[in-house]
Amino acid sequence: MSSSNSWHALESDPDLWRVYMEKLGVDINSLDFIEIYSLDEDYSFNETIYSYIFLYPDSGLSSISNVSQPLIDEKLWTIKQIDELDCCCCLIALLHAIGNNLDKVILKPNSPLAEFFEKTKTMTADERALVLLNDKKIHQAHEEIAAQGQTQMVDSGKVGYHYIAYIVSNSNKLYELNGSKKGPQAKFIGELNNESFFSRVTQEMPKDRQSTIRYRQGTKNKQQIPSSRETKIEKNENYSQLYSLAYVLVLLIIALIISYLHFSYIYELFENDKHFSHLSTLERELSFRTEMGLYYSYFKQIAIESSSFIQGFLSIISDNRTEAPTTINVLERFNLYPEVLLSLIYRIMNSQGILTEICYRVDRGETMSSVLSCEGHKEPTYFYVTSVFILNGFLLGILFLFGTYLSKSILGGIITTFAYIFNHGEATRVMWTPPLRESFSFPFHVLQLFVITYILQQQQTLTNIDAMKSFIGYIKKHDQSIHVDIPQNLISHRHKIKLVLMLIGSTILYMLPWQFAQFTLATQLLSLGLLYIVNLLPFHQFFFILCAQILSLIISAMLMFGNRMLLTSLFSITLFSFYFVCILDKFFLNSSSSFQSYRLLIIIIIRRMILFLFSFILIKFVIINFLFSSTDDDAHIWDILKSKFSSTFRTFDTQLYTCAKEFDFIDMETITNLCRTGLIPLSMIIICRLIYDFIIDIFRKDNYQYKQIWNYYHIIQTGAYIFIGLLIMRLKLFPVPQLCLLMSLFMNEQLWPRKFIVWKKFKFIVFLLILIGMSIQGRKNIKEQLKIKGEYSNYPMEKMIEWINLNTQNESIFAGTMPTMANLKLSTGRRIIVHPHYEHRKIRHRVKLVYRMFSRNSLRYIHSILKQYQVNYYVYESHWCTITNRPKGCSFPEMYDIDEQDQKILTRTTLACHTLESHPQPYFKKIFNYDYLSIYEVL
Repeated sequence: MSSSNSWHALESDPDLWRVYMEKLGVDINSLDFIEIYSLDEDYSFNETIYSYIFLYPDSGLSSISNVSQPLIDEKLWTIKQIDELDCCCCLIALLHAIGNNLDKVILKPNSPLAEFFEKTKTMTADERALVLLNDKKIHQAHEEIAAQGQTQMVDSGKVGYHYIAYIVSNSNKLYELNGSKKGPQAKFIGELNNESFFSRVTQEMPKDRQSTIRYRQGTKNKQQIPSSRETKIEKNENYSQLYSLAYVLVLLIIALIISYLHFSYIYELFENDKHFSHLSTLERELSFRTEMGLYYSYFKQIAIESSSFIQGFLSIISDNRTEAPTTINVLERFNLYPEVLLSLIYRIMNSQGILTEICYRVDRGETMSSVLSCEGHKEPTYFYVTSVFILNGFLLGILFLFGTYLSKSILGGIITTFAYIFNHGEATRVMWTPPLRESFSFPFHVLQLFVITYILQQQQTLTNIDAMKSFIGYIKKHDQSIHVDIPQNLISHRHKIKLVLMLIGSTILYMLPWQFAQFTLATQLLSLGLLYIVNLLPFHQFFFILCAQILSLIISAMLMFGNRMLLTSLFSITLFSFYFVCILDKFFLNSSSSFQSYRLLIIIIIRRMILFLFSFILIKFVIINFLFSSTDDDAHIWDILKSKFSSTFRTFDTQLYTCAKEFDFIDMETITNLCRTGLIPLSMIIICRLIYDFIIDIFRKDNYQYKQIWNYYHIIQTGAYIFIGLLIMRLKLFPVPQLCLLMSLFMNEQLWPRKFIVWKKFKFIVFLLILIGMSIQGRKNIKEQLKIKGEYSNYPMEKMIEWINLNTQNESIFAGTMPTMANLKLSTGRRIIVHPHYEHRKIRHRVKLVYRMFSRNSLRYIHSILKQYQVNYYVYESHWCTITNRPKGCSFPEMYDIDEQDQKILTRTTLACHTLESHPQPYFKKIFNYDYLSIYEVL
């Protein structure tokens, strides 16, 4: 080096530039550099190009002047290349490119470039040059990068080449920016009408510059060097790649270990509660109560009872045993794809001899006969619950990776993991009720949230990209291989396709197993939509997500044979409402950048809110009612919510739900438990911190810069989950893991004051304090869970199942309570008329009719109902008729009295079930009785 203050020339190497700009504080996710090998290639399709920088031979005839002249456009950012910076034309061109795109390029707070642009924003081009000359941080980084080049470092006056930049101003005008020009540094070329940025630049560029660029096509503008010589930049890149690969590998190994430990833990809890390994096959089936037994029955039907998978699959598409005597498509009505997939895997593994079992007899005491009990995954119930526990083992592994990604620290992932384990009893119930729909769906819910968060961090990648067009374009070009020298924008295009596929895949996997998923997806859209309405979420990013979700909805609806509840769901209505808002925004304003020129933010918010509400009402009450004859499949959900906020609104359906503890408001015991582990107090600190940033950023003038939209999404989503968790205790499985995830942000350095973060031990001390604080109560919670011991037994139900299998025909139709009918269908295969999947209008109507056995109606009326559905046998459970410990308004007579209009019926004191017990004739005949269970033949 010639002197300590000298500035050496930089090579034309995008890899070096990338490292250089990252050193100076550019968020590399918001800016990248692409090598142009030839002007014959078409780069015009990539709309995310901010600037073109060209290198051409400089004869030196145009001397450098220190006298600047007025700019053509005063809004342009320019800097003079003074004598002392005569080797800095590359840096000058880079500063011109970034300085005129500060609304798009993200600079890290307090970084050298952020401080430089802030300090010089009101200066002239000459003044900026002097500030740059004396900026030690930029100079140090410049010299470090210059030393990493493949060619010998060049001093002043020995370069022979010069860099210039082309940019498009906010007014859509093209300029050539040249810091060494005698006159103005900005040369106005013309307005871009229907031309692309790239094509106009090549038209205006002098021929000598074009030929030089074409000459560089095969060399990448690098001197040929011996193959045995490894450059510093290659070493750094190789080291960085190896480090990144090793880091990812370590994270995956830790995630797998966590997944296995969680799998073992929930399996142990399940075994302790049920003593599952010592139960017979029948007892295991009966332990799947209510809807769990119904869903498992279809796995058994396809995997065990059918001669082939195809036959089993066709049998559930045309099923006359679930809602006899009618035939329904079970895949259209229920969320059964987990059972379909598991039955296929079971049949394949069993046919290959992979599955094994060991059987032995278990003595159950003097009053009950011994039973044959088989252990091993050839036993269908074992295979089924093990599959559920494996999936939910991975749930905690995904949460660990998610927490690590969100906090940018492995310590954050560890905090999330321990927070979940310490609050395990409030976060999940998979260890007590494995076959529930949420057990299959929730791991994919977390995965889908992970994908959404990742997409929200890809702001620049998704700008000006239509997901639909990208997807279709990819299909058309899928057979084209990626060449080593393929331009970066094509690789980016493939990355966008991967994002689309990731979002579609995770959404479908979440939506298919659980009918409630559509409601949480609606809250997700509302959370993202709120960010869009207040102009924090960029248009193209939001539109990208909407397009992917529309594809997810279409595919899911097709797989579920046009499930009407899905097509008319809140998710569908919200999705298309926001889609129309975006279409109208794009139609009237052409692009989202135009929003920044609006005089008041409030105008944007009001306009978008009005458009959304109008679209929502139009779709909900006009379009859907026109397309579908009946749209009240989810009416009971709205009624339940209405009953939560009204002391007078009650129906039979709402009482059937809300009288159950899991559908009541969340209890104080749950809130107290979450406070004792520190989850609520600590997560509230994070929420308050993010809300503060959220409010500040709404009114920040610089568009999207420094704004961590993904964190703002999570606090809004958390608020939605807390709301539904408070309303319905069963849904606390949403807010609790979400709060565990937010706990990881304690390890995110970007959220906390810089003076704390610079102290290296600060983060680790906070980490230890949080873990120690949570573990005080958390360890007690784990011990309490492990102390739970039990053993499933329901001998009366066993006796009834045995009697039905021996004494009734296979085509007989049974009626009774929903939980018992599910077990009866599972263990006998008999036809039933009601079941616990209560999400369809017709089945709700049937249940209300069948349950009239516990109302004040006459036995004759009940008999006429059962004959209408061709019922042969009625299963009666005496304790359902004598329930006295339920809250006021929750007994069946009181529930029926709500809708009853006949005063004669309301004055009766005798229930139909009382009459059935004392005088069943001439409508019914008792043919079986054991303990509380009786079977009556319908005469």
